[in-house]
Amino acid sequence: MVLLNLSGQIPEPSIPPEIARDAETATAIANHEAKADPHPVYLTQAEGDGRYRQSTVALTDADIPALIARDAETAAAIANHEAKADPHPVYLTQAEGDGRYRQSTVALTDADIPALIARDAETAAAIANHEAKADPHPSLWTRITNAFLALTGGQAIIKNNPAMSAVSYSAGQNHLELRTTDSSNPAIGFHRAGFTGTALYHLGYGNDSLRIRNADGFDGALIHDGNIASKVITNRLDDLTIVKQKLITGITPLTQGEGAAPFHGISDPSKIIGAVLSVRPFPTVWMMPGAGIISPGYEIILYGWNADRVTIYTKAGNSALILGKPFQILVSYIN
Repeated sequence: MVLLNLSGQIPEPSIPPEIARDAETATAIANHEAKADPHPVYLTQAEGDGRYRQSTVALTDADIPALIARDAETAAAIANHEAKADPHPVYLTQAEGDGRYRQSTVALTDADIPALIARDAETAAAIANHEAKADPHPSLWTRITNAFLALTGGQAIIKNNPAMSAVSYSAGQNHLELRTTDSSNPAIGFHRAGFTGTALYHLGYGNDSLRIRNADGFDGALIHDGNIASKVITNRLDDLTIVKQKLITGITPLTQGEGAAPFHGISDPSKIIGAVLSVRPFPTVWMMPGAGIISPGYEIILYGWNADRVTIYTKAGNSALILGKPFQILVSYIN
């Protein structure tokens, strides 16, 4: 056995004769390509042109199978179809549809309407029976209170009322009526939850028919130009100068060190000769400004007055027990 050194080039004599050399491979390829038809299983271009129609050559009538309709045959078939009286019997003709259904231009008669649909007379009778009931909508007030009266701010009642008159209190003559049907008084409440509450209510006729009732028990009439004279106390000085007094009421501030300034309503403030302030921390207890010096937490100050108002202040750090409480100022002035 001959051993070969594979680390170097194999010499030509060592290659078996069955393995083609470069010259033999080149000769075999040249002989193959020199043949007129080296791959007879395929078509040559000439054979393809002879066997198939080229894409650039138009079809003739003879090229189309007889089973495919020509233009004249198609036109004749369509004409025959359209010439039939009812070419599509699965559908209704207009005459058949008119005979089977009511046309939209023909009015319905009473006989056409199902018995379950109410006629005018039945509807009118049902409405009359409904309106004749004493309370046809028993749940309406619940819906009103839940949906309408549960206001969230910004609501407005828009209505143009007739001129004010003796019947402006009644429905249709105002924007809002509070009505009772027994001996109770119609009222509307104002409530600052956790702090104060007041009701405005109507009581009989006369100058004091509109009144307020506070949560602390205070009850008083609203002062207006029809009853103000009865609310003013008249005295005379020694020289017979008439001195009048006017009672002003209000609620103290909710924060210590803040003021309140109610209107005094006296046209000439130079006629004011004095004022007395008192505050009511409890339903039956009134305290004067000096009370806070002795009893911590109750100090309030009458600051003074100007052309329009009388001003008071709660004492910073010493008025916690009289915040949000009723106060009154008795103003004396020369007539």
